[in-house]
Amino acid sequence: MRDTEKPSLSVSKLWVMDAVSDTLLFSDLKLAHNKNFIKFYLSSNCFSNNEQVTYHYRLSGIDEEWRSNEHNPLVTYTNLPHGDFLFEYKAVNSDGVQSEVKSLQLIIIPPFYQTWYFYALVAMAAAAIIYTIYKLRINQVLKLQEVRNKIARDLHDDIGSTIGGINIYSQVANVKLTNNGASDVKSILEKIEESSREIIDKTADAVWAVSPHNDSLKNLVMRMEAYAASLLGAAHITFKIDCDENLYHAQLEMNHRKNLFLIYKEAIHNILKYAHATHVNISIIKKSNKLQMVIADDGKGIDKNKNPYNGNGIKNMKARAEELNGSFGITSSAAKGTRIEIEV
Repeated sequence: MRDTEKPSLSVSKLWVMDAVSDTLLFSDLKLAHNKNFIKFYLSSNCFSNNEQVTYHYRLSGIDEEWRSNEHNPLVTYTNLPHGDFLFEYKAVNSDGVQSEVKSLQLIIIPPFYQTWYFYALVAMAAAAIIYTIYKLRINQVLKLQEVRNKIARDLHDDIGSTIGGINIYSQVANVKLTNNGASDVKSILEKIEESSREIIDKTADAVWAVSPHNDSLKNLVMRMEAYAASLLGAAHITFKIDCDENLYHAQLEMNHRKNLFLIYKEAIHNILKYAHATHVNISIIKKSNKLQMVIADDGKGIDKNKNPYNGNGIKNMKARAEELNGSFGITSSAAKGTRIEIEV
């Protein structure tokens, strides 16, 4: 006799990672990406010839066609990828009568690093990094351009005024010669020589400052030694420059090199002019992640009442240190001389 009973099919048990789960209480199964080992137990509830029932199933995105599990009601899926799936299942009795096709929505949640919002965050972070690098580069270029413009302005002002002075001295000398004032011409020629030397020195300083070959601290120290030897040596003042050799390869920005050297030149000039010193110590060390330069002489110190420095030299040095976001300090006494300290 033909079996016409239509099987009634349902998922009665569920295992996730081989552990019994009560997730069937919900209409959809939502599992984490590391909970992707699933087993379904299908119950046919067929009263006649139940042992002859065959089970068929498919999982959209995984199975292209229906799969037969023969008489085994246990369906297993392992290592499922993340995504949305539809688990469909049906039963067929021994005479080919098929149950209704039932389905269960299955969602495997992807790991955070594979979600669209993670990709969006990465894209935004990459864009932010690129923009930051771009802004830093632009700021660096603008800063460098600003320094170059300042050097150009300084050269224009200094050289322009000095050349103007030379021109006036030349005219005066010409008038003196015309009026048989040859005796006065010597002092005028000396002023012209001094002004010409000033132009040469300022031009050489500007060329040295902008050259990328002089970025190391060692090159700065070498220029400081050459400058001290030419001026202090001529005045019979001994000097010593101490610099930590570990700092020789430290790279300095153009603006730092320029301002540190100009502070140093101003200090040496003041020592020659006012200090009446016999010895000068210059030291360059690293202190609390900052570069410290100290210039100390054994001269007569600064009289605060008379102030032979006239304020201009000290103000210029302090302004240059502040331009580098650094600090400037000066201490002086008749017994110990003058000590200038710069930290940048």
